[in-house]
Amino acid sequence: MECFKIEWKPPLPFDKAVSLPEAKSPGIYALSEADNPSIYYIGQTKELFTRMTQYRRGDSSHMRDTGKVSVSVGIAYFVENNIPSPATSEQVKDIEKFFISEVKPERNIKGKEGGYRGRAVIIVNTGEELPHTKNGRIAKVMSHDSVFLKLLKDNLGYSDW
Repeated sequence: MECFKIEWKPPLPFDKAVSLPEAKSPGIYALSEADNPSIYYIGQTKELFTRMTQYRRGDSSHMRDTGKVSVSVGIAYFVENNIPSPATSEQVKDIEKFFISEVKPERNIKGKEGGYRGRAVIIVNTGEELPHTKNGRIAKVMSHDSVFLKLLKDNLGYSDW
């Protein structure tokens, strides 16, 4: 099972999100409306700045009005032997697929049905403010394996997952 850490930045208005230093890195992002913090789209990219520039030009229906969009940026790390290193492009793609299958954002068309079929993962979400879903914030610890996740919760005594 591969372990990943996602370091989430607080949701920012579109123009501020693209100016983050992390906007030059590969990672995942969650879009929400400024007046409704619930995620409506999850994506992944090699460089957030480039993807957001495409959105600003109107190359996507995910952002009709960038002034009303909040962006949460998640930098993905692969953790092995307790040492984090930047996730590869393939790993980031799998993380995106996992999040889409778990969160089921309304504007993601592919990946919501049929469950996650990628690599075996456990994901630890960190950051000052985790993105919102329809049912609250995303979980701090997520896995494709519900039995494994229950085992962790039951034996570590941590209820805020």
